[in-house]
Amino acid sequence: MLRVLITGAEGQLGQALMAQAPSNIEFVGCSQAELDITDISQIERIFLLKKPHIIINCAAYTAVDKAEDNIEQAYLVNEQGVKNLARVCKRKNIKLVHLSTDYVFSGKSKSAYKESDLTEPINIYGGSKLAGENALSILNKNALIIRSSWLISTYGHNFFKTILSALESNKDLQVVSDQVGTPTNANVLANWITLALPLFWHGKIHGVYHAAAATACSWYELAVEIQRLAKEKGLISTATTISAISSEQFAAKQSGLVAPRPSNSSLYPDKFLKAVSEPSVSWQAMVKECFNL
Repeated sequence: MLRVLITGAEGQLGQALMAQAPSNIEFVGCSQAELDITDISQIERIFLLKKPHIIINCAAYTAVDKAEDNIEQAYLVNEQGVKNLARVCKRKNIKLVHLSTDYVFSGKSKSAYKESDLTEPINIYGGSKLAGENALSILNKNALIIRSSWLISTYGHNFFKTILSALESNKDLQVVSDQVGTPTNANVLANWITLALPLFWHGKIHGVYHAAAATACSWYELAVEIQRLAKEKGLISTATTISAISSEQFAAKQSGLVAPRPSNSSLYPDKFLKAVSEPSVSWQAMVKECFNL
């Protein structure tokens, strides 16, 4: 049986992966407190103790706005931490799956991004994640890098839970309408990754893949769909107003630093879905899955 160790197991995707129950894979989770990937001695100790065949790295510095002021910390986790994992995995002959992001792209494209498209991050978070990708590609050419986007679920902190909580509190909302992406349910992504692990173990896939919804929407459209389904499920009863605003208007309303976001960070997932023999999933279905638990 494959033993797979998940770093950052307390996060959205980590929790979704740990909830999977495949008969041929044993998932072992480590939270950030249990395994700090910036400490190579901790990595070596945990790997010796757990004896994994594959690592899934879900650990990351993900505070997009705070990263603009905390550059050193963002790169320490998202680049140096990945280097540490890559080096230990290579030395111990352990396979490494690394999770990355749509924010490695500039957002200038008019269509969804493919794996071969030019990476050009416009914020520190995206830059640090790309630096991690590049370091891993150099140190371990057989690693698997999976980029996903706009992760939503009932786990952790994310846009779905924020909007639903506001709706349940009868708060009127203003949501950005000029940023477009491909919302991806953490449980759906976890299932896809689980299907990919045996393929990766047997050397049938490696390199960079995109795993996300097959269709795109704006943050505003996503919020409206969450509201519609919440009403349908009887979770809210009042007609809370959701208004569309521009990124510029949103930034002007914030007292703290707001990192620039790509205007279009949609990912094209067909290469990955073909590899794992799974059908494409619309963004609406990704949202609906959040209500099916």
